[in-house]
Amino acid sequence: MKVSEARNKKIRSNINRIEGIIESTFEKITFRINDHINRKLIWAETVFNSVVMKITCWNDFLNRFITNTIGCFSWWLCLSLLLLTGTITGCSSTYAPVEQRKTTPYSVKKKHTGKTPAYYTVKKGDTLYSIAWIYGLDYKSIAYKNRIKPPYRIYEGKKLKLISSTAKSSNRKTYNRTTSKTSSTKTGSVAKKSKTGTKTRSSANNKSTKRAVKSKNKTATFKGNKRLSWKWPVKGKVIQGYSPGSGKKGIDISASKGTLIKSAEAGKVVYSGHGLVGYGKLIIIKHNETYLSAYAHNQHLLVNEGQLVKKGQNIAELGRSGTDRYKLHFEIRKNGKPVNPMSYLPH
Repeated sequence: MKVSEARNKKIRSNINRIEGIIESTFEKITFRINDHINRKLIWAETVFNSVVMKITCWNDFLNRFITNTIGCFSWWLCLSLLLLTGTITGCSSTYAPVEQRKTTPYSVKKKHTGKTPAYYTVKKGDTLYSIAWIYGLDYKSIAYKNRIKPPYRIYEGKKLKLISSTAKSSNRKTYNRTTSKTSSTKTGSVAKKSKTGTKTRSSANNKSTKRAVKSKNKTATFKGNKRLSWKWPVKGKVIQGYSPGSGKKGIDISASKGTLIKSAEAGKVVYSGHGLVGYGKLIIIKHNETYLSAYAHNQHLLVNEGQLVKKGQNIAELGRSGTDRYKLHFEIRKNGKPVNPMSYLPH
């Protein structure tokens, strides 16, 4: 009995020692874990605080930068507006370039309806070709009536004669009739003298006209080709045909936005802007002394006035300026009069 009790005491003491060791090791492990967690939390807090500080610094920097740039931009904008108003008021009597023509709003010019006026006063942004295009006239006839030589430069405020008055023509007819009657009552000798006088006058007039033609040929910078082979300006569907009786002086071709528009034939750009009501952003190309072509309702214009273009060259991007849908309005004018483009374009 005594031996068994001693063994039990030893066993109990050993168990108590093991329990103590386990408790101490568990406390050490929990302490180390808690210490590691606390260190990580402290590190995360310091990183978060540094990030917040950097964000606030960048925010302050951006606010200062925006305020400074807005102040500088407003100052430069005021200065540029002042300079622009000064240049516009100072250039009222000069020839209007393309840049001024592009600033002409649609509401300034009214669409022409009715008869063609006898005279027209040149406005800022006008060219001889655009005036002839509005009234369906030949630019060469306007230049001849107003004694304008190539390159047909006109100036703001000038009064151009578009058509000859009927009163003057009727007076000339009556005058010619009366002179023919009086000349018929005269003697044969006087008639012979008048014939010789008319011969000498006609020869002198022929010489003067030849000289004028030579001088015109010298001053003309572009004549173009006599034989033209037209090309479709854009690939698309014809949604409006040629009908001059209903005001359709050309054809409408539908295509997607931004499609490149090409020159139907080689020529010279005589108009590039949006000063003509109903056409939007317009390009007019002179191909020779007889034919002109027009490309209307563009989104962007890729050529400038006075530029020589080749057949098939990109001249604009399709848009819907001055209209309600994306399309190209294409016209061909022969001696100032509209003709059906379908009879010229290849089928």
